[in-house]
Amino acid sequence: MIPGAMLADLTRLLVNPLSTQLQGQLETEEHLRWLDAPPAWILGLVLIPAIVGICWWTYRREAGLSLAKRWTLAGLRGLALLGILIASFRPAIETTRNLKERTEVHILVDDSASMGRHESYSAELADLLREAMGSKAPKDFASVSRAELVSLFLGGGGSNAAAMAAAPGRKLLLGLAKDFDVRFFRFWDRSEAINDLSELRSKGPSTRIGDSLDLHLVQHAGQGGGAGRLDSIILISDGRSNEGLSPLESARRLRAAQIPLHCIAVGDPDKERNLILSGPAGPKDVLQDEEAVFELHITASGLESQDARVTLTGFRKSDEGDDAPLHLPSNPVEYASTGFVVPRKGVTRSVKIIHHFDEPGDYILTFKVAPMPGETNPKDNVTRRYLRVDPDKIRVLYLEDQPRWEYRYMKNALKRVDKSIQLQAFLFDASRNFPQEKSEGLESLVDLPRTKAELFKYHVILIGDVPPKKLGSSEEERRRWLELVKDFVEHGGGLGLIAGENAMPGAYRDTAIEELLPVVIDPYGDGDLPVSIGKEFHPTLEDPHNPHPIVRLLDDIESNKRLWEVGLPGMYWYYPVLRAKAGGTVLLRHEFDENKYGRRVLLAIAPYPKGLVAFSAFDSTWRWRKPYGEKYMDPYWRKLVRTLAENRLRRMDDRVILNVDRNEVDIGTRIRVRVQLFDQDFNPVTEEDCKIHLRDPSGKLKSIHLPRQQGQAGQYEALVSLTAAGVYSFLVYRDAEPGSRPLAREDVIVRVPERELSNATLDEQALISLADAGGGKFARLQDMDVLLEAFRDRGGGQKVVDRRTRQIWDQAWTVLLLILILAMEWALRKKWNLL
Repeated sequence: MIPGAMLADLTRLLVNPLSTQLQGQLETEEHLRWLDAPPAWILGLVLIPAIVGICWWTYRREAGLSLAKRWTLAGLRGLALLGILIASFRPAIETTRNLKERTEVHILVDDSASMGRHESYSAELADLLREAMGSKAPKDFASVSRAELVSLFLGGGGSNAAAMAAAPGRKLLLGLAKDFDVRFFRFWDRSEAINDLSELRSKGPSTRIGDSLDLHLVQHAGQGGGAGRLDSIILISDGRSNEGLSPLESARRLRAAQIPLHCIAVGDPDKERNLILSGPAGPKDVLQDEEAVFELHITASGLESQDARVTLTGFRKSDEGDDAPLHLPSNPVEYASTGFVVPRKGVTRSVKIIHHFDEPGDYILTFKVAPMPGETNPKDNVTRRYLRVDPDKIRVLYLEDQPRWEYRYMKNALKRVDKSIQLQAFLFDASRNFPQEKSEGLESLVDLPRTKAELFKYHVILIGDVPPKKLGSSEEERRRWLELVKDFVEHGGGLGLIAGENAMPGAYRDTAIEELLPVVIDPYGDGDLPVSIGKEFHPTLEDPHNPHPIVRLLDDIESNKRLWEVGLPGMYWYYPVLRAKAGGTVLLRHEFDENKYGRRVLLAIAPYPKGLVAFSAFDSTWRWRKPYGEKYMDPYWRKLVRTLAENRLRRMDDRVILNVDRNEVDIGTRIRVRVQLFDQDFNPVTEEDCKIHLRDPSGKLKSIHLPRQQGQAGQYEALVSLTAAGVYSFLVYRDAEPGSRPLAREDVIVRVPERELSNATLDEQALISLADAGGGKFARLQDMDVLLEAFRDRGGGQKVVDRRTRQIWDQAWTVLLLILILAMEWALRKKWNLL
């Protein structure tokens, strides 16, 4: 008999020649090999018939034996001969160990801002999604973003095997995992490996499918442009590539590298029906009881023209402290609202909301339009702003020599127009006993503010027709005072210069005032004086279609233009200057007087360098009172003073200057933050770094250390990346401790670019074309399992690690077996008297 171990080996190998044991990525294969076996036809047609013939011929003449005995003896002899024959064929077991090289399937998930879009799917599509997701389906699909929907389908992807096994897309994931290493990536301009889909942020400012595929190929393809370990790519996106390289060209390059590109569509393919509420940041800070004007932009597509309203709600958080989270209460206060008509596609409608905030503090404001009937994405009907309502007052110092008409009416306007403006006037021509004009609650001045501490208490200095000799008793005293004014402007103060027939600005040649002026005055006196002085003229707008806020007295552009041209009473005198300085902004020009530089400048402003200087070449706004009363004069001077005070109001402490290079940026942008610090004597501090704080849109505070600029005492700078849409605030606190009084603050609006959200519906055709160009298949999110068919017969190859051969015949039991069989035959022959 054949021993049991050998019989088991032979049976296992003959019946099932491939035995696989997978340990990690190693596979073991065992085969039965015949090292010296002849061809099968010789074995079947010659050798085996010969053995049978010999055995039968040997015992066919033994007539004394029964047929059964003859067959037994012939079988034993045949078995012995067969054993000898098998041994001569040298049977062996060959064991091979192979390294199975599992290739990779990369799943690239769109992480641009459009994937954060919430959509109200059609009833038919919602039913298909619900059927595919089963218990994982949300009650309301509009409550989850596209990225969240992808994560639900894939069970988070990657790190949680149990969640993936229970996910609606488990068939695809588990099917791929059998033969491939499945890896997840996110992309918007390039791919980035992630552990699971919880790392999706949906904050990319654009979608660059072509760039992402090209860079992914370069990074993960094998040498020579081949696929290497990368087998296939599955792209999950809405198909809206809005920047960069052509996705189709990139897909063709993948196909040439033998890497199929499959596409899964996510989103609502129906025609967009949407309204978007956006717009400029508006005021970041206002004064208590000051008019806050917010301008909003409304665009729409696929919606019928209908009446709607924008509502302003919010809450004040001053009672919670500066380091409290900016959570939104469930019942915010409604402040104001305004109506509008939904515009047609391609038209942007602007609306304004105006409100006076009577309590100081930090406000989170929400502007909202109620969802339109059938709207696909009501989430972008909301925009938020951060507003600081400051209890400070605008301190204005107004200097005049004599009480000319402009002074008489203007000082009353500034005392009357706004509770947030506090005026102190000084008439040089007044007697010592005359009580100088001032706002209620202030003391009358008895002399000019002569020190930095006294002058820097003001936000704005207005200087009328004052001869320089009145500014001090000596030349040195006058020079020092004018240099002090220059220092005031350099540190962010506002300066307004109002021309007069006696001194301003001609008498200030070769002084600090000439340097501060936003215009160039004639160095040779009045030789260029126009002959039209004394002839009525009307100031005209430099830019009537986009007028500066100071000269925008009416909201309607055309009405405002007509008001300046013919509505306001004319004037008869102005001071002719040559031109505006480089960097200056002209607001008003003369109606007809001109020189070689164009029509004469009547009103101009210019920065210097952190402050702002305005020059008015006329002094007759008091004429506007007839027939309009204070209707236009009051807001004109209020806007001018408010504009000049802006830079100083933004700084809560003159010894701290905080600047950012931009106040509105796209998501993901790096902002350059600069801080200047001075000590009590306004000398630069010497510390090596400066600690400030950043408050993100959720209200969370984090500290930032700004290093000192090399060779620049008291100046600090750093780049800060802003990664979420909303309002960020940079804050400098007293003693660098949150909760204490903020000394400076700058707000930055971070927005998602319009290109990413203006047309964000699912583009199925683009994804179908992309899959076709990439040699792959297309599937909708709810049908992603159909992609498995494309992976049939794909996967990694094998590499032989080692091969061993163990011969079966060349062992002691082979000889013993043959001796045993022959001994049995000999014994039977003797028993049956054949010997």
